[in-house]
Amino acid sequence: ADMASLLNQAEISSKIKAIQPWYYEVTKFKLALLLSIRKFSQQMSKMDHHINTDPLTGLMNRRGLNYVMTQNIKMNIPFSVLLMDVDHFKKVNDNYGHDQGDMVLKHIAHTMQQNFRKEDICCRYGGEEFVVFVDNVDKNTAVMVANRLRKAISESVVYADDNTPVTFS
Repeated sequence: ADMASLLNQAEISSKIKAIQPWYYEVTKFKLALLLSIRKFSQQMSKMDHHINTDPLTGLMNRRGLNYVMTQNIKMNIPFSVLLMDVDHFKKVNDNYGHDQGDMVLKHIAHTMQQNFRKEDICCRYGGEEFVVFVDNVDKNTAVMVANRLRKAISESVVYADDNTPVTFS
């Protein structure tokens, strides 16, 4: 019963599992506590995902990126940050509407994920700004992958009617 108030602590699950109950009611209470811990953990994971994810693109957002960068700095892991801004994006929203602009942003997000490793973190930093967090690569490799992405975006994403390619700076 004392452990019921400590369900948010990481080690409490193993302590509850170690209990050897003698009575049926205690066994049921133990099971209920373990199920509560699992449900609590799932809800926290879901909340973390929503807090750190951009709802439009599904990419990590600025908050999530800041967390990852802080962890790498603490662990002294080298990394590169590629900051990209869609050129003249305001024209897309002005000329074709925000729905078309949203479609362009989603396609950019998808293209970014296709062009980087699973461990690289693609983020929508805000508006039409995107960031890719790449760890354990040198500067030359970071520039090379940034240019590869710029080329992939300009070859695959176009504005609505006039086939004007989307470009990054």
